[in-house]
Amino acid sequence: MPRTYIRKKIKSYTPQDLAQAIAKVKNGELTQYRAAQEYKIPMTTLHENLKKGKETTRPNAGRPTVIRLEDEKKLAETVRIMKKWGYDLSRFEIMELVAEYVRVNKIQTPFKNSVPGTDWFTNFRKRHRLSIKKAQPVEFVRRKMTDPFVIGEYFNLLENTLKDLDLFESPQLIWNLDETSLCLDPSRTKVC
Repeated sequence: MPRTYIRKKIKSYTPQDLAQAIAKVKNGELTQYRAAQEYKIPMTTLHENLKKGKETTRPNAGRPTVIRLEDEKKLAETVRIMKKWGYDLSRFEIMELVAEYVRVNKIQTPFKNSVPGTDWFTNFRKRHRLSIKKAQPVEFVRRKMTDPFVIGEYFNLLENTLKDLDLFESPQLIWNLDETSLCLDPSRTKVC
């Protein structure tokens, strides 16, 4: 069953509000409690900033991402490019890619065996606006087979086979085959 986490209300104050509240508390114009109420700043945030003598707010609320945001953006862009080229990646493939990245770069993560979980994948998808859908049934295979290297290799193999079997003089012995009765359906897995 998927988790239904409801994000807490994001801060309703700006860094300028925090700076003004700290200044007024230090000057004795307001108490900490009154400044927190007036500027809608949590008491703990105001207290911590006064204690440390500087602002400790981060631009984003919540826990920082496990992998740097720049690296996540590169991964999301790679997923989009791969989709454009006809190589859609499934959830499992993306998670394995991230696991390999974590292992190679020796990043300390809370992931079990360096493999991210489904919650990480769900949040990654939301952060980078990736959607999940079924793969196109035949399009993937057709795109893969239109690669010039694959086509060139096929014609080299065909020419060698025709020479080996001496079929250049007997075209009536050459038969055609297409993928009509072959099952090449990758739509059983969902991809990004």
